[in-house]
Amino acid sequence: MAEIIRNASTWVGGVKVSEAQTAELDLNANAQVAIGDGGPIGATQAPFTGQITIKKWEVVGGTPAATKLQTAFRARKYVTVNYGAADGTLWKCPCIVNQYKSSSDTSKGTCEGDYTLLLAGEAVPI
Repeated sequence: MAEIIRNASTWVGGVKVSEAQTAELDLNANAQVAIGDGGPIGATQAPFTGQITIKKWEVVGGTPAATKLQTAFRARKYVTVNYGAADGTLWKCPCIVNQYKSSSDTSKGTCEGDYTLLLAGEAVPI
């Protein structure tokens, strides 16, 4: 049986503003090999860093929600992303919007685009 893949939802100020149609998670352990006189002696334990790239998103809640996401980007405010991993675990990730791109179609009443979020704290399972 296939695992359930959930949308990555972005929340600003407790309000759900978008759902990703496609998303990519990129994590980095930032480990470095420690070398002593006799050669490698282990690896460093650095903080994890990462980013979530939302390739295509759709606004939830209309224009006010899109405005909240733009405002968070311009003000460099933290947003919360609920991200569904491939194993079915849902993670709550504090992030900051690093890149933002949107387009709208007034005939359809839609707003969509791409944005990149940098992980800005500990991701916790929910």
